[in-house]
Parts: sequence; structure tokens; C-alpha cells
Amino acid sequence: MDGKESGATKMPSTAFCLLLRLLTLRCTEKQMNLMLHHVDSPYIRCVGFLYLRYACEPERIWEWFEPYLYDDEPVQVHATGTKPETTIGAWVRSLLTEMNYHDTLLPRLPVQIERNVKVQ
Repeated sequence: MDGKESGATKMPSTAFCLLLRLLTLRCTEKQMNLMLHHVDSPYIRCVGFLYLRYACEPERIWEWFEPYLYDDEPVQVHATGTKPETTIGAWVRSLLTEMNYHDTLLPRLPVQIERNVKVQ
């Protein structure tokens, strides 16, 4: 789930290539629900959450993320494996509360929505 491949090449990771493809296709709600409920791989779900964080209207982001805030499915988000596994829930919470994701700037949430996220 890193933003770029490890090493000196500075090439985008597979996850970010998939994210770009999804952004050009503009997923429907049905497709997003299928991705977020996918049982085969947590990485499919993570790409769906990244897509939502970049493309979803800020007013709707909470309703998409809220059911998954405490999801305990393990996921390794760092390509090198040097950092320990995390859970989908912890990773989703970090997408809502942090402004950077692996050297990329996430879209800023409006102040009122950011406050609501921190309170909830």
C-alpha cells in the first residue's frame, strides 16, 4: 500500500497504479460496496478506501468509513515489511486523521468535517 516501490526507482506502487485506474473509471456505489466487502484480500479493500479518500465528497466520507473504523482484519501496508502489521480499522482511522499518506498529500477535509471525525 506504499505510494511508490521500494528502492531507488521512484516508480509508483501497484496500489497507486490501481488507484489511478479507478479514478479514471469513476466507480459506482455498487462497485465500491463490492470492494469494501471483498473477502479475498484486505488489499482490495485498502485500495477502495484510498479511492474514497481521494474521490469521495467530504460530506459523505464519514458514512463510508464509519462501519470499518474498528475492523480487525490484519494488513501489511508497508512494502518492505519493516513495520508491523496493522488492522484495517487502524489504517482507515489514519486515512481520516492524517494529511499525508506515504509522501503523498491527501485531500484536505473541510474544518467542520475534520472536527466531527475527531469527535466521533
